[in-house]
Amino acid sequence: MSKASMGFHGTATCVRADQILKSILLAVLTLATLNLVLQIQREAEAAYVRQRLYEEHGVTVCKLHLSQDESSRFLIELGLILSFLGSVVKGRLGKIASLLGLVWSVGVYAQWWRYYFRLMEFSGAGSEGIKHIFYLYDAVWFDVCIAAVLPLLILWQATSLGLSFGLRDKISGPGLRSFPASET
Repeated sequence: MSKASMGFHGTATCVRADQILKSILLAVLTLATLNLVLQIQREAEAAYVRQRLYEEHGVTVCKLHLSQDESSRFLIELGLILSFLGSVVKGRLGKIASLLGLVWSVGVYAQWWRYYFRLMEFSGAGSEGIKHIFYLYDAVWFDVCIAAVLPLLILWQATSLGLSFGLRDKISGPGLRSFPASET
């Protein structure tokens, strides 16, 4: 196969697409990290309020574990780190690791959505009675932005992975037109 007939996804185009994907992943990872830092700040403020309640009124308020939103943000961050590291590694193994990190993050979001609906079911409250944004319990808008971008990144990474296995050549047949790299 000559370089002129490599089609839309030639080597140069794939490298450029991988760089764009890596940049987008870095932006999403930065947003998730900022979101996690803001979560830690909110938790520090809540701990200060609990300490003040104890000092002023003698009321002890305990927090036994991470809440659903806190643990979800942390796990999403881990998935995005895996995805970004996978995008840095060249070849199929990197693409697979990147795709797994993205799928992991979407799975965490799915569990977070399930938690909201279980909470709503058990409490008997409607959606107005539980603090949420787009059915993510105790979420902030950063969480929604990250959730909106993840399916697009998965589609992009899965397409890139499929093309690395040569699926484009298997898909294009006699009835499909193959576009050359440049038509000038």
